[in-house]
Amino acid sequence: ETMTDTNTKSEESMFAKLKRVLHG
Repeated sequence: ETMTDTNTKSEESMFAKLKRVLHG
């Protein structure tokens, strides 16, 4: 479960970064 939680957090972080780049 911890691994999944970490993976989700990492994915969310990546998504946030991508969104930020897209928002530019």
